[in-house]
Order: sequence, then C-alpha cells, then structure tokens
Amino acid sequence: MLLCTCLPTAAQARQSVQLRATLSPEILGHDTALGFDLRIRAPHGRAPSPVLGIALRYPNNIGIGLSGLGLDTCVQKSLEARGLSACPPNSIMGSGAAAVEIPVGPTIVRETTKLTVVRAPVSHGRFALIFYADGSSPVQAQLALPAFLLSASSPFGGKVDIHLPLVPSLPEGADVALVHLHATIGPEHLTYYERVNGRTIAFHPRGIRLPKSCPAGGFPFAATFAFSDGTHRTARTSTPCPP
Repeated sequence: MLLCTCLPTAAQARQSVQLRATLSPEILGHDTALGFDLRIRAPHGRAPSPVLGIALRYPNNIGIGLSGLGLDTCVQKSLEARGLSACPPNSIMGSGAAAVEIPVGPTIVRETTKLTVVRAPVSHGRFALIFYADGSSPVQAQLALPAFLLSASSPFGGKVDIHLPLVPSLPEGADVALVHLHATIGPEHLTYYERVNGRTIAFHPRGIRLPKSCPAGGFPFAATFAFSDGTHRTARTSTPCPP
C-alpha cells in the first residue's frame, strides 16, 4: 500500500516544465509573429521522461489558420522521403530549434536540431501542421511531427496539438527525451511566390492578426505536456498588454 502511494509522487517529481510566449511586434490590430519557448527540466544528472504530446493554447481572437501563412501545403510522406525540398515555399509557416537529451550510461548526451513549421493538407476538417526536426549527431533522424489547430475553452481561442513519437537512441538504449523546443510562426525570413500576368512575383506573407483590444491581464498562453511515464504537466504565462 505504501509503495503504491509513493510511486506516483516520485514519478511526478521527475520533470518540471516552463513556457515563454512572445508576440512580435505587439501592436493591436496589426500583423504579428507568435513565438513560444518550451523547456522541460529533470533533476540533475537525469533525463526527463520522453514527451508524447504538447497542447499549446493561445489567446482568443488570434487566428493562426486565418493568417496569410501557409498558402500551400506539404504532404508528410513526401517530407519524410525527400526533406524540405519536397515542400513548396508557400507552405513554410515558421522555424525554430529543438534540443533533446539521451542517457548513455551515466552520461547525458545533448543534441540540438533545426525545426521548420510547414502547413499540411486539411485532415478530417482540421487545419494541419508539421513540425519538421532535422537531427544529425549523435542520433541521425529526420522527424515529421504532426500537429493540428483545435478549439480550446475560454480564455483561450485555440490550441496547437503536437504529437511526438518515441524515438530510440541507440540499440537497446533509452528513448530520446525532448528538453527544449522553440518555434516562431510568422512571416519573418519567409518569401512566398505568386504568378501575376505570366510572371513569378516574390512577396512577404502577412502574419497573424492581433485583435484590436487586449484582455485584462494580457494575452494568456498555456502548454500541457503528456509524458511517457503517464504524468502530465502544465505551464502558463501571458504577454503584457502593449501601451
């Protein structure tokens, strides 16, 4: 009985989570870029439990799906087979980076990968995204993480639901554990193309439109993490209202 009582507490103490969010520029009624920074920490000398899912909830009246981003789509099978070259430029919606930790004996090995956010075809009526991670060392892997824009209860307007598979590190080794994910969904550094009168014209896409008013207490964000050990963690934050 005592063992059954203590085990969940020990498991829940394995990792903590942190969320930071940005809206840049934060000008009411104007286009912006949504940035979020997710961190997972475990006690010193240990890697956290692998993450199976992340639900990032964002403020009401911020329409990622209604922005000028993701005018084209990229198919996940093509992305996994050929990399980013399989994706049209107009499907790119943002970029970032991710870091993972891999227990190798008594040592924790850390790897950082590039991250690209692309739009995928609509699936079952849901706006779909892919977070594409490209890692090379010590584990060479290109992962296409499916995500969906879903509804969320007040005070949030929606959520980005990201699914993460278990990734083995070495033969008979522990699974890779995500410890940091940073991504920006917005027009910065993006170039789109369109055909006008038989010519290909390059242009910069619009961003995510901010509402004309800011809720009391600022724009709220929250992220819930589901871990492979059966535990869940939630982090919350908000961006202050602009002057």
